[in-house]
Amino acid sequence: HAVPEADFEFFPALPTIMDPHVTFYNQSKFGDIFTWKIDGVEMSNGENFSNIFPDDDERSYTVTLIAEADVPPACIDSTSRKILVKGELFVNVPNTFTPNGDDINDSFIPIMAGYDTEGYLFEVYDRWGELVFSTTDHTKAWEGNYKGEKAPSDLYIWKLEAKSKYLVEKDKFMGQVRLMR
Repeated sequence: HAVPEADFEFFPALPTIMDPHVTFYNQSKFGDIFTWKIDGVEMSNGENFSNIFPDDDERSYTVTLIAEADVPPACIDSTSRKILVKGELFVNVPNTFTPNGDDINDSFIPIMAGYDTEGYLFEVYDRWGELVFSTTDHTKAWEGNYKGEKAPSDLYIWKLEAKSKYLVEKDKFMGQVRLMR
């Protein structure tokens, strides 16, 4: 009988922490029994399998496929590949907020992951270009006030500078937010 030749492909080819779901496709020849391992831990005995990697930080994993022939004498082959689950900067900025004291959507702050807190700058401008809010503290939100008063319901421009913790350069973002009272 033929000796197994273990082989596999995976998709996506470049997984990220924002999309850490990876499907592994068995491309082995002459195998009958299959074992999948990630960093030495057995994960599946299926012909193909999917895994959702942790999404907390960029990391490499060793994925191994063991292919075995089910006829005596038992023949085994294996192959391993390093899979990098790449880190990336994620930024989601709301387009509306309602600072009315009901504890629902009362403040305006970017929702972010994968960023370095150094070099963070978040600014909000009114329609005439006047700066109404600025912070370098990534935990500080705009509460909808300006010079101690409630800012009026209107469309405001926001600017954000943030650095991915995985890259050297700083990213700049800009958009609009509607303050509704």
